[in-house]
Amino acid sequence: PAANTIAAFGLGDTGPAIWLIAPDGSRLRKLFDLPVGVQLFGDRKYDVQHYEWLGGLQWSPNGTRLAFHSVTDLGNYGLSFNLHVVSSSASGFVSLDYAFYPSWSPDDNQLTFVRSSKDLQNFSVVREHVGLTGDSVELCSSWQNMYFEPDWSPNGRHILCVKEGEAGNILFD
Repeated sequence: PAANTIAAFGLGDTGPAIWLIAPDGSRLRKLFDLPVGVQLFGDRKYDVQHYEWLGGLQWSPNGTRLAFHSVTDLGNYGLSFNLHVVSSSASGFVSLDYAFYPSWSPDDNQLTFVRSSKDLQNFSVVREHVGLTGDSVELCSSWQNMYFEPDWSPNGRHILCVKEGEAGNILFD
């Protein structure tokens, strides 16, 4: 699907949705509506009625999955940053709390992303297998300086990202 299908955010039946469309504008179809209503974030349940921000939408290299992140306003509890993976058939929706900026490995088996502490004070760049089982490898961490947009080298041996407040980029082997 990735080679001949564009994925984009738009409005669905209950709020935001992911839509698919051919590059020539034909074959528009809704993949799925993002979940609204009572959601579990960490160890608490919240009534999510809207998403503050959606981003980072990208196809896996083999075109069978999409990864993206969302920011949800949890009222008195602040903001929740979440990474999501969904298959191109809209099955297998998986979420990971306090994670954003997903990037697929070239072999399609891993994601790298930024993870934050619940208080959004500590940030790390992690690598994890696609199932988001929590079996992640922390590549680095930083107190109060956020990392942005980690990305894999074409051969999959290195990960590059930008760190807030520092000139240049950081390269991980």
